[in-house]
Amino acid sequence: MSTPQQNLPPQQPQPQQPQYAPPQYTGQPAAQPRYAPPQAGYSAAPPASEGRLNVAGIIALGLVAFSTLISVLSPVFYRSALSSGQSLAPVTGVVQTLQAILLLVALGLAIFGVLLRDAERWRWAAIGALVSASISVAAMVLSLIVNLFSAAFPY
Repeated sequence: MSTPQQNLPPQQPQPQQPQYAPPQYTGQPAAQPRYAPPQAGYSAAPPASEGRLNVAGIIALGLVAFSTLISVLSPVFYRSALSSGQSLAPVTGVVQTLQAILLLVALGLAIFGVLLRDAERWRWAAIGALVSASISVAAMVLSLIVNLFSAAFPY
């Protein structure tokens, strides 16, 4: 005969409880702050209402936008010139001259607006107008140079 202990299935090892590290937070505040206190030389940014409005930058940005509007509307000018029987050369000259004048004035105002140190409000308009007018004037000058040299080379 068999004894009752022999009929039992083999015992599985008992799973051990995981070992955790002791908690590092003791509930008491640290003796020193983790971050340095603010220095006296640094302060919060001034409110947006302080400082003068950068009028030169706003006007320069408006002139750049107006120059772009003239580019968009130039096909209307060309079509009206063709329908009235005029040549396109004077219309093209007027449109390009007007755009060049507007962009150069906008570039001058934008430079003036960027250099104004006491007019901080809307200074981004002067910076944006400076970048946009510079790119537009560069494209206009490069286009003029390419057009002049393309006439020298036959097809």
